[in-house]
Order: sequence, then C-alpha cells, then structure tokens
Amino acid sequence: MRNLLLMVSWFAVASATAGCGPSTPAPGGTAVVDVAGPWQLAAGTVDGVRFLIVDDAPVTMTVDGAQIRGRSGCNQYGGEFLMDGERVRVVLTSMTQMACPEPAMAIEAAFDAAVGRIRGATREGDRLILSGPDVELIFDRPTGDGENVLVHRAARRAEGLSGHPMIQPTAERPR
Repeated sequence: MRNLLLMVSWFAVASATAGCGPSTPAPGGTAVVDVAGPWQLAAGTVDGVRFLIVDDAPVTMTVDGAQIRGRSGCNQYGGEFLMDGERVRVVLTSMTQMACPEPAMAIEAAFDAAVGRIRGATREGDRLILSGPDVELIFDRPTGDGENVLVHRAARRAEGLSGHPMIQPTAERPR
C-alpha cells in the first residue's frame, strides 16, 4: 500500500510539473514551444545577411496567447503568433507609421521582410529561435531593467564592421 501511495504521489508531482519547461508535448506527440512573454532580438539573418543590432532601434516582441506586440526598429506593431503543432506563422496586423533616422528604418525593413517567412520556433533555455526559408531570428529574454546586455555587445562588435551600415553578410549562424 505504501509503495502504491508513493507511486501515485510521484505521478501527481510529475504531471503537475510537466508543463514547466520551454516545451511540452502536444496531443499529437509534437512539442509545443513556450513562446509567452517578452523577447528582444539578439541576432538574425535574412537571405544570408546578418542584422546589425543597435541600442537605439531594438526589435522586441511580447507574446500573450496568440497576440504579439513590440517594436520593429522604429515603429510599434501588433499581430498574431499562430502555432499549429510544429508550424508557426507570424502575421503583423497593425503598425504605427513614424519615420525614423537610419539605421532604424533599415532594421525595420529587414524585420518586416523576415517575419512573414517564419515557419518554426525552437527554444534553447532563455533563447527563442524563429526560423523559416532563409530566415533566422534569435530572441533572448530582456534583462530586468529592460535592457538586453547582448544588444550592447552586438552593437559594440558591429562598430568595427565595414560596408553597409545596417547589415553584413555572414555564412555562419550568429551566437
């Protein structure tokens, strides 16, 4: 009887904590990625071209259920984050229409071009990777003060790059 009670208790604890990680199994056996909460773009590529991340033009995303909102370099946006098993689709439904100095407008154009091609999402700890055909956007959780340390590091690294002020070609996945 005692062994049965221990086994039932263990099963109850295991069941209660099963959804506490970055992903949980969906009814069809595929993992559902936990994308809820705030994110800030730390790196990304579109068509083999790397985003330049700068302090003054962050790309952010907050996911609340199927709704998203954030900043796309210059403007604020809203939309939907749709997940069906392993398939992901991001649809922007609204955006403010401000004009901003460069490189904010170039960052926004690159983000807008990437977002419609997102087809998958994976988690690696506090890192969210959105991907699709020739697109990879790597988001990290912002720090407690709203600033993302990785954004500052990426901006400092980018200061020494030559060529286009916004984006640079790369053959490797940014980390």
